[in-house]
Amino acid sequence: GHNDPRRLAERDRWAHANRSLWLGQTGADGLATLKGRLPAAQAAKLRTALASAARRVSAADERTPDQRRADALETITATALAKGTLPAINGRPPQLIVIARITQLTGADPTPPTLDGVGPVSSETARMLTCHTDAATVTFGPNDEVLNVGRRRRDPTLAQLDALAARDRHCIGCRASLDRCQAHHILHWADGGPTDLANLVLLCANCHFHLHHHGWTITPTPPGQRTEADPSPYQLTKPPKPPGAGGKPPGSDPPSPGRPPGRPSGNHPPGRPPDDERPPPPEPPDDHPPTGPTQPTLDL
Repeated sequence: GHNDPRRLAERDRWAHANRSLWLGQTGADGLATLKGRLPAAQAAKLRTALASAARRVSAADERTPDQRRADALETITATALAKGTLPAINGRPPQLIVIARITQLTGADPTPPTLDGVGPVSSETARMLTCHTDAATVTFGPNDEVLNVGRRRRDPTLAQLDALAARDRHCIGCRASLDRCQAHHILHWADGGPTDLANLVLLCANCHFHLHHHGWTITPTPPGQRTEADPSPYQLTKPPKPPGAGGKPPGSDPPSPGRPPGRPSGNHPPGRPPDDERPPPPEPPDDHPPTGPTQPTLDL
């Protein structure tokens, strides 16, 4: 039976030997596919971490459960990178590296910046990543001279972060808690914005993305609207929808009918590469003990 100790031990040994995780390259549609098979104990750890980080942050949280789980995985990895406790790579702590000319970050240069290990990214994504404390930036001047390497000059001090937390209390957009927020420069440092408390706000990753990609803006909180629950002198403002606009943000539809660009045709599910691009999962041997009921999908 499913509770037989010997068969459970055999199952666990087989699962350990066949564990796998595969992360594909970013495709033409801007998405990378993550596929894995985890033993019960590893899956339980991931499920527990996702359950914590994928909760709705407030009643205004409009993300789907799938989107919240994806954001939760980003939160988990960003936290690990920020702590600096992961094994070093080539003698240095692992971190994202954005390579850009200052004119690419300001929009004066139409050529795209580069995210190491990924390739070209939009200037909006590069500016967003350079706000993060888990990303380093190599910035070049007009004549390809190195202007800045690293992240210290643009990072707030611990005292500034404490003051910012005391002032804003949470994400100024959706009220996500402090542990899900990062400091953001109102006037981006690439545009000459100082790392001063008056030029900083707290934003969660989701609101931060909308700020850079969907035209959301940071504006002063009108007089009389600051409350004990929302004490920040700044607020995040969504742009008005144009007449006749639907519920999807601009650019959310695939750029070509039927399937994203560069994706071969076929009857495979959206968001997944064709079978010939994915590694086949190992099959249990004929004498492999039954695994029992399938775990339900985590739906938070």
